[in-house]
Amino acid sequence: MITQTENELMTRVEGDAPMGQLMQNHYWIPFALSSHLLNERAPMPVRLFGGDFVALRGEDGRVRFLDETCRHRGGAVAHFPVHEAGGLSWVWQGGGEAPPFPDLPFDGTDLYQFWCVCQVPCNWLQGVEGTIDSAHVGVLHQTWIAEAAKMAEHSNLGLALVQPPTYETEATSYGMRAAALRKTADGGAYVRITEHLMPLVTVVPIGRAMPRSGSVFAISPTDDTHHHLFFGTFGDTPHSAEPPERTAMQDPRYVPEDLDYTGLRGDRSNAWGQDRGRMGRGHFSGFWRSLLEEDAVVQTSMGPIVDRTRENLSSGDVAVVQARRLLLEALDAAGSGRLPPGSALSHDDVKLPNASEVFIGDGERWEDAAINPLAS
Repeated sequence: MITQTENELMTRVEGDAPMGQLMQNHYWIPFALSSHLLNERAPMPVRLFGGDFVALRGEDGRVRFLDETCRHRGGAVAHFPVHEAGGLSWVWQGGGEAPPFPDLPFDGTDLYQFWCVCQVPCNWLQGVEGTIDSAHVGVLHQTWIAEAAKMAEHSNLGLALVQPPTYETEATSYGMRAAALRKTADGGAYVRITEHLMPLVTVVPIGRAMPRSGSVFAISPTDDTHHHLFFGTFGDTPHSAEPPERTAMQDPRYVPEDLDYTGLRGDRSNAWGQDRGRMGRGHFSGFWRSLLEEDAVVQTSMGPIVDRTRENLSSGDVAVVQARRLLLEALDAAGSGRLPPGSALSHDDVKLPNASEVFIGDGERWEDAAINPLAS
């Protein structure tokens, strides 16, 4: 059970909050889609950890990230190191010389990609926990998944609808990996392996066992009660760059906003625009615009910062529990002068393996069958 003190430690990121300081001093933070930063556009306002910044692309093609407060008050402008990778722009706010950037599976000039950004009015951790929870996929997203599974590129997703998974997790040097296992008729199991780079980046499989395909969720903590989600799909075939309406993730009649893909409507008083009529006609959730809308509504409905002291967790929450344990241990490590998992300051290269999905036989270990097995 999480205590109120632990919940505050994990969720608060503004000012001198320990979690915000941990993130800024040890990790590169995603702040924008690189495609949104164009030289001909005005500087983009960026809010991170409760602070206000601006980002722009200069005539030399480089992205710059500046402290807006200094600019307004006429003081020396604070510049922060920026790195572009995988379709995103990332900032280093830890001071000193910027450390090496991690090796990410979705960073490759030969990969096809699609990206969007969502503004979600709730705490960053609610977003992260949603990305590592595979159990909700076959329930909350069942209408979208059933359609996507009809496509050859996502045919394995149908197995996520057959039964709820059992969970196993493994701590890693970069954070954690979580395996969702679903029994198959032959006594084996279909295994979806999610990879999580602490504390903000998660890659998940997309329903076809290809080593270079996946989807990515990168969370950017706006302030204590808001976050941005950068969602992308990637792979080595053109299908990975298809927009969501062509991959059964979005209704073709929905036209999303460029800077806020989900565009949540309303509030609790109108159930965020849930369409009960569509539910009566077979849509499970009634949030018909997109799959990501379902995630955003559920996370927002928990409140600005969910009270984790009132939860009743189950065996399906193993990955979420492990992620929280890692966060609290990371805070303890940083407070003791040690490096947390995945720290960019590590003497060893930080590499996030790609997510994978495998079929294992009776008695086989998913750890051995994974596309990216960890060194023992």
